[in-house]
Amino acid sequence: MAALQTIRCYGIFLLQGTIKACALIDPLPQPLALSNELRLFLAAGSAAERNTLGIADFEGSADDRRLFGNPQGITFDEKVKEAEAILFNKKPIIERLASRLHEIVKKAYGDFSGFRPQQAGMGGVIRDYWVLLCKEELKEVCSH
Repeated sequence: MAALQTIRCYGIFLLQGTIKACALIDPLPQPLALSNELRLFLAAGSAAERNTLGIADFEGSADDRRLFGNPQGITFDEKVKEAEAILFNKKPIIERLASRLHEIVKKAYGDFSGFRPQQAGMGGVIRDYWVLLCKEELKEVCSH
């Protein structure tokens, strides 16, 4: 969603230890200062789960919900529905991206130690990641 909403995205990364994929973006402002694009970005994970699995992982979205905050006039679930429609309309791009990531992970056979390591700060904590798709590769996948 970051690439679709013109949010600066540094690529798709895999958090070491938990093996959780994520898109890394610039630090978010406080919840009341979030733009519409950033709110859509936070809702996009749940939207993608609902589009593909039929249901979103409520516990898995806890951090996104916390970062989203409680703005007046809009709920997280309303933004999820809006993000669902955007992702559905961009289905070929999403499928191409998912297919590319699936191939990358499949070729690794569970051993990601050969991937380029990258440290990044999220919420003031520096964490170790492996790069799945760098910024340029992500742009390439999303532009075709």
